[in-house]
Amino acid sequence: MKTVRSKVGQAEELRSPHGRIQSKATGFKIYTPEPALARVVALVQKHPEVRAEVVLKIEKRLAAGDYLTAEAAEQTAVAILMSES
Repeated sequence: MKTVRSKVGQAEELRSPHGRIQSKATGFKIYTPEPALARVVALVQKHPEVRAEVVLKIEKRLAAGDYLTAEAAEQTAVAILMSES
């Protein structure tokens, strides 16, 4: 980020690689992200967080062979086919 010195009472503008920060003499800073970064952030926020305890539970069930059944295979196939529609 480039630092710009300004006289008291004047606005200053700083550029970062991902957006613009504008600082007024009042001390408030407003960050405006680039449109591409804003789109990526919006996409990431749509996805739920990964919960470590759920992943650990599934890992244990996989290791125990809980998903190596005909019923599990059928449920997986249905889920895949439904996601494609």
